Amino acid sequence: MMYFIRYLSFLCFVAALVSFFNQSSGFAQDTPEFSLDLSLDHVDITTSFNGSQIILYGSKPNNSDVAITLVGPSRAMVVRKKDQVGPFWINVDSLHFYNVPTYYDFATSIPESVISSSETLASLKVGLNSLDFSPSYTPGEEQNVSYFEEALVRNKQVEQLFPLQAETIEYINDNFFKVVFFIPPQLPTGPYLIEGFLFRDGELISRKSQKLIVAQTGLNARLSDFANNYGFLYGIFSIFVALISGWAAYQAGMRK
Repeated sequence: MMYFIRYLSFLCFVAALVSFFNQSSGFAQDTPEFSLDLSLDHVDITTSFNGSQIILYGSKPNNSDVAITLVGPSRAMVVRKKDQVGPFWINVDSLHFYNVPTYYDFATSIPESVISSSETLASLKVGLNSLDFSPSYTPGEEQNVSYFEEALVRNKQVEQLFPLQAETIEYINDNFFKVVFFIPPQLPTGPYLIEGFLFRDGELISRKSQKLIVAQTGLNARLSDFANNYGFLYGIFSIFVALISGWAAYQAGMRK
């Protein structure tokens, strides 16, 4: 009986070892799930702010592709067209857009045309061509929309608020990656949304999101609050400062 118990214990020990090594082998073969992580979840705008970078780290399974978007709060905009009338340049036409991101950037692991269909990218707002600015126009003016949309995008690119092309997704290894987004000095404040999309063979299989807050701090924040809450007094104060600055400049010029 004692030998049977010892033999049974030995078999249990061997079974436990086999199970342990099988599980260890399984863990070694597992690949990471899709995940995103920001280096900073907020950007503080101060009087000395001259731009920054947002670094996003992530992991993905094997044999998959990734697209990342960074979108600021949307606002209404008016795009105007100027033309020369006699010796003067005046506004001759305009178009209202009601859904324009204050800031937009994106990154893809492979070219947009390959990562998925244009319909899927449009539904996810991946790429400049997928953005819907919600233009307001009357029937018969459709031909003017593309002209004003192109002008809107060009103006945003000049301000560094829209990208010229997709950012690069840098792979740390086969499963882990990094994306760097440039933040310009004139970055608008508000809540920003970072979204990541995981594709396999052109099909969306997962998506993740992270929030980013851009806010004024210090003297900038106090001046902004004062201007918003006491607009009349802020206007008088601005005029007073302008008059004092002009008088000081005049006096300096007279002394020379």
